[in-house]
Amino acid sequence: MNIKKIISLCLTFCLVLALVGCGSKEPEASKLSIFADDGGKKIAYTVIRAKNSSAQIDDAAKKIRSSLKAGFGGTVKMTYDETVEDFDGNLEILIGNTNREETQKAKEVLKNNRERYYLDFIIKVISDKIVIYSENEAMLIKAVDYFAETYCKDEEAWNKLDTSTEIIYEAPIVSRPHEIGGVTLNNFTIVTPRDMEYIYGRAIYELVDYLNGDQGYTIPVVDQRTAASKHEILIGNLDREESRSITVEGDNSYIIKAINGKLVIKASDSASLGCAFYKFIDMIYAEVNNGGYLKLSGDYELKGSYEPAESEYRYTWGDEFNTGKIDNNYWVDYKNMPYGDVSQSVLGGTLTRKTLELIEAKDGCAVLSATRDGANFETSQMSTFDTMQYLYGIIEIRAKLPIRLGQAAFWCNGASLGTGAMTEYDILENFGYSDNFACNIHNWAGNNYHTSLDNAKYKDEKKFEFNDALAPDEDLSSDFHVYTMAWDDKEIKFAVDGKVFFTYSLAENENSDIHRLPVYFITSCGWGSANYGLAVKKDDPSHCSMSIDYIRLYQRKDIGKLYLRDEIPLYGGREYSRLVMGK
Repeated sequence: MNIKKIISLCLTFCLVLALVGCGSKEPEASKLSIFADDGGKKIAYTVIRAKNSSAQIDDAAKKIRSSLKAGFGGTVKMTYDETVEDFDGNLEILIGNTNREETQKAKEVLKNNRERYYLDFIIKVISDKIVIYSENEAMLIKAVDYFAETYCKDEEAWNKLDTSTEIIYEAPIVSRPHEIGGVTLNNFTIVTPRDMEYIYGRAIYELVDYLNGDQGYTIPVVDQRTAASKHEILIGNLDREESRSITVEGDNSYIIKAINGKLVIKASDSASLGCAFYKFIDMIYAEVNNGGYLKLSGDYELKGSYEPAESEYRYTWGDEFNTGKIDNNYWVDYKNMPYGDVSQSVLGGTLTRKTLELIEAKDGCAVLSATRDGANFETSQMSTFDTMQYLYGIIEIRAKLPIRLGQAAFWCNGASLGTGAMTEYDILENFGYSDNFACNIHNWAGNNYHTSLDNAKYKDEKKFEFNDALAPDEDLSSDFHVYTMAWDDKEIKFAVDGKVFFTYSLAENENSDIHRLPVYFITSCGWGSANYGLAVKKDDPSHCSMSIDYIRLYQRKDIGKLYLRDEIPLYGGREYSRLVMGK
């Protein structure tokens, strides 16, 4: 599907910008330097974007750099905001939500300008720094386009800037009355499964962000535990009469059908469900692009099938755990390591990894257990270490975590470069708490130690706190949830129940070879750790377990790779690879 990220036709820059406070000149205003030296060989400004910026923002920063080089012929530096500020006269072009004080000041100016500032952007000069900022990524890209076209062509254009320049673009809200059965879309609620998958949830939030932001809608997203309302868009197999009444026939199939004042979107599988919802989005985008609005009849029906293009996600691997036993074609002991004592417990006994011995297939789940006999602990772990590895994709795990004091972990380790260096992607890392967890990205180096690719800046962002207003007494051990890592060559997103809570950009200086090598999957159930503020005490429970309903991998054909057993590549015949493959 060729999905267009549109704002609104009226926001294109062929129209006159609505500018507020543009260049409010004061006598003391002074022009901004462009060259760092008299010879005109080096641009004085460095292009700066946030450390965790998306690939789209990276591209926008590159556009500023290329525009300056084309307009002035000098060299231009570009880096991230983690760089110290004491270089080249401290002159910076700040793009997006950087950690610089000037960005935060410009953000406050934008917020204070009007209540609906989400679609607006600001270009402001503060202390010789040029700030380009918007809360909305698509609008930020438009702001960059405007800056490049207006100020980066030549010296005459650049001289329009001075130390008092402040430009605020107020985006118009153009709400179109999209209809389903004669009822405007703003009267609908989107209803999802309790444990929504990211593979289709990303499409839902794309539409909601567009309608609620660009068109002034207020469409809520709720799960099916919410009481039914008159007008709903029902996603997937829900416990709603209208959803139950519709059957999807055939593999890779979907249906979009209006019934009883509601719109049902169902499919034979999760990837096809994502396709169906993107089809619905495309219908809205197409009407808006033609200056109109979507109008579906009260008996509208569309059936289709999902035939993913090279750049679209398809199901490539997984385990539903429905056979009544653990499939050893997939799941093996981690690194084929022998059983044995691996550390001392907090009670003075031993901690023994039993791996597959404490794992069983039960009620359509893989159940991983951890037990305690006095001071002696046993934990379980399974892995696709030498059975499956993959490069890039969306991996989703539907699981119920152990009760408090039980430890749960889902993570991916990467292939080694032979120097001991590898990567580790922690989808879920929990040390005995059932109401929160953290995701992490690590680089392993030699001598058995690792470092975090993130830093203190992301400490709160990467931590997921369970908060469910509909069930305040529940925690992550009360029910199943879907945990997701979406990994491509630009960034990694982490999500719970389809909603992204942390995004990490694989920056240029961190995109070493290890981030472009296959990873294998590991999951474990153990006990809380005193190193993380929680330790098992003498009278605490002696057993805990974690249930995994399924694990599913979706990949794009253009960049994704899947390797099974003997297909797993050897990396230069290095010792690591021989150990992995038993060769």
